[in-house]
Amino acid sequence: MRNITILFSCFITVLVVAFADMRPAFADHGVTAQEASEMGTMQAMKDFVLNVKASREALDTNEEHAQFRDAMRTDGSDWKYGNTYIIAVNPGTSRNYKAGEIVTFHAEHPLATDKSLRHIEIFRNLMTKVYMLGEGEDAACVEDKTGTYGNHICAAKTTLTNERGFTNDVISVVGFHHEADEASAEKIQCPDLGDEYFGEPGTDPDGMQFTRTSADMVTDRESLKNYLKTVEELISDRIEQITMVPGFEELGPLQKGAFITQGLVLSRPCWRKEPWTSGEIYFYLIRYARGAGAATQHGIFNGLSPQFEDTTLLLYDGCTDVGQTVFQILEENPDGFLEYYWSNPVKTDDRVADASGNPIRGLSPGTSVKLGYFLTTNFRGGTQTNFVIGSGIYPEDQEYYVPESGVCQDIPDYLTETARQHLDKFPKAPEQEEDDGGCAIASGDQGNLKVAGFNLLLITLVTFFAVSRKSRLKG
Repeated sequence: MRNITILFSCFITVLVVAFADMRPAFADHGVTAQEASEMGTMQAMKDFVLNVKASREALDTNEEHAQFRDAMRTDGSDWKYGNTYIIAVNPGTSRNYKAGEIVTFHAEHPLATDKSLRHIEIFRNLMTKVYMLGEGEDAACVEDKTGTYGNHICAAKTTLTNERGFTNDVISVVGFHHEADEASAEKIQCPDLGDEYFGEPGTDPDGMQFTRTSADMVTDRESLKNYLKTVEELISDRIEQITMVPGFEELGPLQKGAFITQGLVLSRPCWRKEPWTSGEIYFYLIRYARGAGAATQHGIFNGLSPQFEDTTLLLYDGCTDVGQTVFQILEENPDGFLEYYWSNPVKTDDRVADASGNPIRGLSPGTSVKLGYFLTTNFRGGTQTNFVIGSGIYPEDQEYYVPESGVCQDIPDYLTETARQHLDKFPKAPEQEEDDGGCAIASGDQGNLKVAGFNLLLITLVTFFAVSRKSRLKG
């Protein structure tokens, strides 16, 4: 009888998987990446970038943008074929950065995010041309006669819109191909906080004092908490500085949100450097959105890797569904601790990755025990909703953890068959017994690299920075 029940359960799961994997198609606006690559003409590449522009501008919900960004990263899709792929860069509306000095999305090299390509002459020439586009002109192109960075390279200003009507401009680039190490961080301009900043007292939003702590000062729970409170203060102060710029109060809500967002985008590269990142210590910024069922965890910034940004994070570590557990803790508390498995930046032998070294959809990227600390914040009222910032330390000589309940959570339905085949890489406590649940079947192509919609820092934050009032995490 038990076997019949399991068999029936597996049958139902197969049906669910089969239908869950059906994805809506995007509107056909013209030339695809493969067609542009095979035609090999300037007009074909221009038509491709106009296809990108028209397709992205036709989308008006976060879910549609989520699917599109996923498609842009997928080899063999309409949007990525060989060395023909999409890059998005800043439009050059900031006084500090010209067009193309900050990469906001990269389909081929995720680690190029927040870096610059403008130092490359052919790319700089393209940015100058697209920035100078006049009324009625929709795209600009250049030809690289050396073939070093492609052949025909085109770009178009693209306006992204969500269901609330909030917009953000980016420049879409196609036909430009470069090596990963050619993206430069030289343009990053980070403020000098001075030698006396850290170690001095700060005040959190509740009026409580803490000791300002840099990443290299973190050694235990208390210093970890102080580090995150320092990060919270840093971002809150930055938002306040942005809002004090002359003329800010004359802007409408949408313009205010866009202005704040752009300022934070330009700050993001600094968060990957000292004093905010050191060795195994870094911080992340996420947002939860509750839909039908469990909450969705959106990665906005991650000091470990941009691969965990602009994504929906589904992260199971062989015992704990990390994202959902953090959400459950924060439903009842303003902050909390959690042990889980994760990759340690200073190690190379704890990775859980595919043959190409990429994170596996749905799984934690490593097997080291991490003690995570996280808190909710609206940055002193600078945002309309609460965000979550978090960090963690890696206890020495701890090979495994035991969940507080004493029992591992069930394997999530979202894990694909590929992900399930890697579950044995995660450590097991001696008292834990392996249990595959009786039906290890993939439940669709979901996971930690599925896009969450728009560039989440460029668009989601616009939505919530537009109004300066508090909202609850559950809201």
